[in-house]
Amino acid sequence: MNRINIQDQFLNQVRRDKLKVVVEFISGSRLEGVRVISFDNFCLLLEKADSENVPVLVYKHAVASIRPVPGSKFRLAPAPVEREGFHNQPHFDEGKTPEKP
Repeated sequence: MNRINIQDQFLNQVRRDKLKVVVEFISGSRLEGVRVISFDNFCLLLEKADSENVPVLVYKHAVASIRPVPGSKFRLAPAPVEREGFHNQPHFDEGKTPEKP
């Protein structure tokens, strides 16, 4: 079974749903109301919705957090769960503690 990490799952969903997000950087600055156009292992390609649609390339190592803008109806879709172990299962799933392999 393919593994998808929570970072890719989150970024894929906000990209696909074209949700506006707030990106906070480790420097303390932030970009508000941007959309994720694309991403890879190292970078995010962002676009400010109300600008001339000029993309901004941001290195992930400079990002402290990414969250949907307040008021958006974002809910992370569940990822496929592996049966062999608990590596891909969130610890808060259904209030159960995962069993160790």
